[in-house]
Amino acid sequence: MRRRPSRHLVCVALALACTLACGAPPAARADGDPASDVLLVQDVFYPYRPKVSASLEAALEKSLRALALAGGRQYRVAIIGAPDELGLVPEYWGHAQAYARFLDREISFNRPQSLLTVMPSGLGVMPAAAAPGLADVPVDASHSSDGLARSAVLALVALARHEGHPIAMPSLAGSAPRGGGPGALVFALPAALLGLAGLLALRRGRRGARREGEG
Repeated sequence: MRRRPSRHLVCVALALACTLACGAPPAARADGDPASDVLLVQDVFYPYRPKVSASLEAALEKSLRALALAGGRQYRVAIIGAPDELGLVPEYWGHAQAYARFLDREISFNRPQSLLTVMPSGLGVMPAAAAPGLADVPVDASHSSDGLARSAVLALVALARHEGHPIAMPSLAGSAPRGGGPGALVFALPAALLGLAGLLALRRGRRGARREGEG
């Protein structure tokens, strides 16, 4: 006659099974793309290394809030500084617009998301119809993560103006590119022009609102 296992042995076996199950590594996401995970819970995916300076993080997030308050799109931003930040989809490295389309599929569930992607090679945006608004925005690829973050700020200001919801250029004090060579000048001049255009658009909007109130 076959003996039944004791209650003690059954409990030990169950405890061991639970321990092994809890200690097993979680299954990896099918896409393995870090930004698509991060952008589900926050507005910006920042490069791993080097870290973006605190002043630029604040400027970028201020621009996102200002655009939302002005009635514009609520963008999510992915700043990709190196191929390994793309996880299991490194084929999108150097293809910012294609990566924006990929992210759109990954994080858009009930409604499409407005996305801005920034890489050293260029910018991408969803919806793609907003791309003309980025035509004159330079990408600062020579100052690592901070340069890409500055480019993201310029892109948001340009997109806001293109959509008819201009916002002011946030202060980038203390985060300007080091050195005064031609590269810095090429980046600084469009930034100044974008800031001036945004300021003029804001003033025109306020004058129009004032006239309507007086009428």
